[in-house]
Amino acid sequence: MTSANDSPTRDPKGWILQGSEDGIRWINLHSKNNEVFANRFQRILYHFNNNVAYKFYRISIKTNNGSRDFQMAEWTVNKKQP
Repeated sequence: MTSANDSPTRDPKGWILQGSEDGIRWINLHSKNNEVFANRFQRILYHFNNNVAYKFYRISIKTNNGSRDFQMAEWTVNKKQP
């Protein structure tokens, strides 16, 4: 996940990453609370155990750092390289 260029108050603070095979039933894969991005365009890698390559992924942002607005530069799900 990468923070954006603007205000730290808009950064994601808490979220849930989910995967699905059909876009209807979602499995919780990873979650975070009280995360802080110290810098603009800071990329943080989060690792979690998962052996399923889901067809769909979604991230639900639960909280940010206080702003009415939200921003994020990028988020991706990648297979960990051996």
